[in-house]
Amino acid sequence: MLLHPRVEVAVLETAREGILREGLAFDACTVGVVTNISADHLGQGGITSLNDLARVKQVVIEAVPTTGTAVLNAEDPLVAEMAARRRGASSISAPTPITTALPRIATVAASASWWKMTGWRCARAGSAFR
Repeated sequence: MLLHPRVEVAVLETAREGILREGLAFDACTVGVVTNISADHLGQGGITSLNDLARVKQVVIEAVPTTGTAVLNAEDPLVAEMAARRRGASSISAPTPITTALPRIATVAASASWWKMTGWRCARAGSAFR
């Protein structure tokens, strides 16, 4: 599918197990998203800690070139830390504006946002969160 000349966009979910077994199905992506690091798969595939799992999911973010964007959940500390390790732009987001991590992480992110059911609220890096 990725090599078909008529394909312009593909949204792929990449599971931890697949990354460990075969790596990514692609060399690079314009946007990479990591939503959370949770304990539901600990003990599988040699993953014994949340930090191990974060390192596996970091592979997706490493596939985003500096001209692309990494979208990271600020409410998950292990995901949010990926913004600091990223060389290109990161967009951090969270489901509430009260996330204490947003102002701290926004200093290393290109943009930051929070959302609620009625729509998105966005702020560029360096903006004050209220």
